[in-house]
Amino acid sequence: MPTLFPNLAVYTDGASRSNPGHAACAYLVGVEGKDPFKTHKQYLGDKVTNNQAEYRGMALALAYLVELIASSPVEAFGDITVHSDSQLVVEQINGTWKVRHADLKAPCQECQEHLRILRERGQRVVLQWIPRAQNSRADQLCNQALDEAV
Repeated sequence: MPTLFPNLAVYTDGASRSNPGHAACAYLVGVEGKDPFKTHKQYLGDKVTNNQAEYRGMALALAYLVELIASSPVEAFGDITVHSDSQLVVEQINGTWKVRHADLKAPCQECQEHLRILRERGQRVVLQWIPRAQNSRADQLCNQALDEAV
């Protein structure tokens, strides 16, 4: 059965004003080269660090992908590339860097668990660091969530 969709592109971001401070996260999911079919933005509260917000955006995006894949026909999607401008989050989830801060261990494990589920279902998922300038749409959603909440 051929794939119904080409590869998926996911963009995640998190932002904190004053670090720690008011924070938000966001993600976008779409077919590569097209407008996203799913966007999400969420205010996370006060006294949240930038890294915590980045992890929350990643975890929410991966959880959405788990639900999407579970409710889709087998082989409905091609490869999935998850883009983040947080090199720390990408490298820690990929296992390249150690998670040294206690507050980031559980979010990292949550993301790894979502990836495990996706991969067990046959999805090829790659986490990729990108420069901040290439993540402007997710950043814009974070800032909208912050502006609306604060």
